[in-house]
Amino acid sequence: EQVAIMREIITNTQFDNGERLLEIIREMKALMESSISGDGHRVAYGRLLSHLSSAEAFEEKTKGLTFYHFVCEIEKDWENRKEKTIAGLKTAYAYLNNKKRIVVGVTVDEDLTQTVTEEITQGLYDMQEADYSPLQMKFEVSEEKEALIYPSQVNYVATGYNFKEAGYNYNGGLMMLK
Repeated sequence: EQVAIMREIITNTQFDNGERLLEIIREMKALMESSISGDGHRVAYGRLLSHLSSAEAFEEKTKGLTFYHFVCEIEKDWENRKEKTIAGLKTAYAYLNNKKRIVVGVTVDEDLTQTVTEEITQGLYDMQEADYSPLQMKFEVSEEKEALIYPSQVNYVATGYNFKEAGYNYNGGLMMLK
């Protein structure tokens, strides 16, 4: 059953229903607003780390406040951005759902191994296969200082630095500072 659901998502997702996509975008925006309101410390921490690490910069751009602003811009100007957004989703979907780059991990009871393996193999058969070039993404580490304003009764402050650049090595005492 789960394999069938995954196969449906991987091989049959449609992006042409603009009204449904706008509903999903609005749902995402509402969930992110709730998260920002309830987890202000995580927002501050995520923004801080995004200036110190390429991996955290990626997280910020794909899940953090930067992504929230991106979703807000799309929702606000949907009529002008609809076609470009749909095209971008289709491109990303084709890139991600490619037989040549998929890795499958399976955890099942031993007696279900053959059945599940056969279903997965069939699902992979239905997937598209195309050559692809790995994406080269580079995120710059910065020394940016910023303040974020959000209508709330609580203030969150985050400060940080790269302790290795200051000449320190990691040790258990840093857990106390954290």
